[in-house]
Amino acid sequence: MSDYMPRSDVKILDFIKNLIAYLEANATRLGIAATVITALKTLLLSFEAALEKTGLPETSRLDTATKNAAKGELCSATRDFVNVNIRYNKAVTDIDRVGMGLPIPDKKPTSIHPPTTAPVIELRLERIRQVIVAFKNDGSKSWGKPAGVHGAEIRWAVRDQHDVKDPPIEPTDLANSSFATKSPHTMEFSGAERGQTLDLCLRWENNVGDKGPWGEISSAIIP
Repeated sequence: MSDYMPRSDVKILDFIKNLIAYLEANATRLGIAATVITALKTLLLSFEAALEKTGLPETSRLDTATKNAAKGELCSATRDFVNVNIRYNKAVTDIDRVGMGLPIPDKKPTSIHPPTTAPVIELRLERIRQVIVAFKNDGSKSWGKPAGVHGAEIRWAVRDQHDVKDPPIEPTDLANSSFATKSPHTMEFSGAERGQTLDLCLRWENNVGDKGPWGEISSAIIP
């Protein structure tokens, strides 16, 4: 999907206001939860309030920085929302996309092959109760997903250090599943899980849902 986000602050505000209004009017038909729209609307209101302050004569550098931070968070959340809830939503028509101000995707068929490589991962333990999963394609110099890939499926489980069970050998040994569309991906844990072992492995999924091979199972102690 080509870049649809306007560049100016005012146009960004108008674009996302229109998007939210359309979503609120068509949420049931499109199968989009009201809570997801509300979360986006909350970020919109924060940006709108911050933008209004930068228009005052007494605008400070802090006001401008606050506005820019709110805009960045809103734009990032909007892109994630569109990728997850609109891009592959079969209920969304071309008319809906026009109504939301989004581009109509190219219908020309392209040859898309299943991923043949597994993600290379790096587990970063920077904050308590968090494990940050950075991933990239084997041989890539930069972290992130390769072209034609929608994201990475994560299979994971938390294992008590005193658990008598053997460490997992196969991805099917890992009970939980989640999906990451961008790298790095942050996993949150409870205080009770601190000091336990996180086991996980990843595989790529392309833009049409084809999955690649699983990578090796990696482990880290939850900080």
